[in-house]
Amino acid sequence: MNKRICVQIAAGSWVAGCFTALVEPVSVLQLSLCGNSVINHFACEILAVLKLVCVDTSMAQLIMLVVTALLVPMLMLLICISYAFILSNILRISSVDGQSKAFSTCAAHLTVVVLFYGTALSMYLKPSSVDSQEIDKFMTLVYGTLTPILNPIIYSLRNKEVKAALKKLLFRNSLVMF
Repeated sequence: MNKRICVQIAAGSWVAGCFTALVEPVSVLQLSLCGNSVINHFACEILAVLKLVCVDTSMAQLIMLVVTALLVPMLMLLICISYAFILSNILRISSVDGQSKAFSTCAAHLTVVVLFYGTALSMYLKPSSVDSQEIDKFMTLVYGTLTPILNPIIYSLRNKEVKAALKKLLFRNSLVMF
């Protein structure tokens, strides 16, 4: 990794993110909305806005499917390639303690990635027959709120002092309950 590659990866991420953030809403917001235009959701989620559209939404849905189907596997492939390189470097570490710490870091990161991508993918790639406002709201809460909240908790659980304090707290509370 050098500065040039780092800048290229960051720029690619920004371009792909901005492209995705623009293409899907523009394709939906060009369509006519009907009724009271009140979004029954926690946020202005594109799928919630799509439910307010009066006209045929198949083109907008196709655009969202194509963008999701192209972008997500590409991102997952990049994550897998990164972890293959990380794994090969971890296996070169001579100390077992060093390998354990490195695997712990990777496991924490993968937990957050799987939680985020799993819920986001299940929401955007679910069949239309499984269409529920409540499920959509729950999934949005998980990938939009729960994942960022859990991220620091998952990473801090690698810290020995945090683990000891958590065990002490849980043990003390379990004694109080009984």
